[in-house]
Amino acid sequence: MKNILFLSLLSYLAASTNVAPAVVSEKADILKASATKVTLSIYNSEDYIANGDDDSLDIVAAFKQKVLEEDNVDIDVAYSTFDTNEIMLSNLQTGAQNYDLICTSDYMVEKMMANDLVVPFKKGDERKALYSHNYEAWEKDNYLQYSSPFFDKLYGDITVKMNGKDEPISDYMRGYMWGTLGIMYNPEFSVYQDRGLTPEDVKKDMSSYSSLWDDSYQGTFQIKDSMRDSYAIALLEAYSDEFDSLLERYEKGELTSEKYNKDINIIFNNISHIDEFNELMEELGRDGHESSSDIIDKVERALSSLKDNSYGLEVDSGKTDIQTGKRTGINLAWSGDAVYAIDSAEEYGTHLYYSVPRIGANIWLDAWVIPTTVQNQEYAQKFIDFISDPDIAAANMDYIGYTSTIAGDSMIDQTRAWYDVRMDIFYEYDEENDDFAYDDEDNLILKEEYTSLSEDEFNSLFRTGKGTIEGKEYASWDEYSEENDLGWTKVDLDYFFQGSLTDYEDGIDTIFYTDEYEKYEVDGHMITTGRSFYAQYPPSDIVDTLMVMEDYGDNNEYVLKMWESVKSGSVPTTIVVVLLVEGVLLLTVLAYFLTKNGIAKSLRKKRRQERKA
Repeated sequence: MKNILFLSLLSYLAASTNVAPAVVSEKADILKASATKVTLSIYNSEDYIANGDDDSLDIVAAFKQKVLEEDNVDIDVAYSTFDTNEIMLSNLQTGAQNYDLICTSDYMVEKMMANDLVVPFKKGDERKALYSHNYEAWEKDNYLQYSSPFFDKLYGDITVKMNGKDEPISDYMRGYMWGTLGIMYNPEFSVYQDRGLTPEDVKKDMSSYSSLWDDSYQGTFQIKDSMRDSYAIALLEAYSDEFDSLLERYEKGELTSEKYNKDINIIFNNISHIDEFNELMEELGRDGHESSSDIIDKVERALSSLKDNSYGLEVDSGKTDIQTGKRTGINLAWSGDAVYAIDSAEEYGTHLYYSVPRIGANIWLDAWVIPTTVQNQEYAQKFIDFISDPDIAAANMDYIGYTSTIAGDSMIDQTRAWYDVRMDIFYEYDEENDDFAYDDEDNLILKEEYTSLSEDEFNSLFRTGKGTIEGKEYASWDEYSEENDLGWTKVDLDYFFQGSLTDYEDGIDTIFYTDEYEKYEVDGHMITTGRSFYAQYPPSDIVDTLMVMEDYGDNNEYVLKMWESVKSGSVPTTIVVVLLVEGVLLLTVLAYFLTKNGIAKSLRKKRRQERKA
């Protein structure tokens, strides 16, 4: 087992320079005196990178130190933030400021490409030439080496027309954070009990988007005041029969995973692929031909009906309203927000869950692009190299809370420390710091009963569960879980980490055991729901059902008009006022628990207490 990395700025810099932290500042001053000065301009969403708060790694400062050490360059990072992708695009198009590197969403990357606002990342010989004065120090392309291959499968075939030529989106972006849009819910919400629904009923129902249109859940959920997110949910319902039909064929082995994922993405982006969509509908035995306006009208009807059945629209209050267990029982949530809400709700005694419905969900990706205004492409790309180092990416993810696109040893170790229940069996825990205990060299401290094992013996025991555990012999982890009535689930994250690990044995080294998953049978099919781990890394059996929502292209105007029409039917003013006022009050109460490390530490402590019990 490798060390679990939780880096602070000083410990990182000290390690990189092989000197004591107190000497780092003095050494930096000496280097700066003779260093070349350059500027790198970065544009990102607010609070979307570790900055030294809450004992996190200050990534910009650490990057500046590395550049100074490696290149003898004193780099000034002009780091600014924006509120929305649309504001970012407007600022870029008006030329208010030139940027070297911008973080934005996948659909916005397509829009920027279509408007010739970005340039490709340099690879291979071009990258070597770009780094020519000190290539050896930056030879490893961390992003290409450690970015999960999962994203090549999802985004590899997406192209954008640029100057009459189809350009792969993957040449113009570098992934940063990702997740899903799913259903977060409280199965013990009092209103559901009053309506005769058991927690198990709710868990089963949340495997289908159709439940949101059901009277049983009327007035108990909020939908996002976000055109793209709400459009996606309504489209999945409007074409649920078609999605179900394709899933059934896939499960019977009639479709390969590639063909299945391609087909569901055609339906999911049907207004942009009309000819392919109608050909697919004919293949599925559907009559008639649908135009883009037909599709948008169909989605509008579904969306209007959904809004009528909901409690109202929300921008960011949904993840807080659901936590107390009093206002709402369901929230359509981004997976990263779901992780925070699930963890924070524990303080109120509310046990939230997260599900990706059986027919699939929207997967989103935030990525870095280099705009045509770039003045310093060399250090724009070196910044990506730096933050794509698994050590740095793990520290960044620890602060942000969303899931990084980067895999590698440090990332799987950190994820294992958070979610793999076997860690509590083998390693000492520091109750005072609410974290695993480390020795002076930052190695995890084994419990005394396992210290006599050789490294090979320990790794074999951890991987298989075959041997002496807590003084008793077991043949496997499944037997250990069953005999101790733990209800563990075996989860394989090979789809994400394959090819990125130093020591890798197929079917073993990407296995996790968790107590956060629950399985139920619904209409003859096994469905899975879960909590934070499920939201952070969706289980492998649903990854083929995830869909990328492309930019609407020429249909943007029509979808926007549809969305404005749906909203104009409007939510009662009293609900809006109550949501705004009480949302602010709740946010104040949650101030501590919504800090990154506050959540992480309180959750780790609670998990340990529950497992001990």
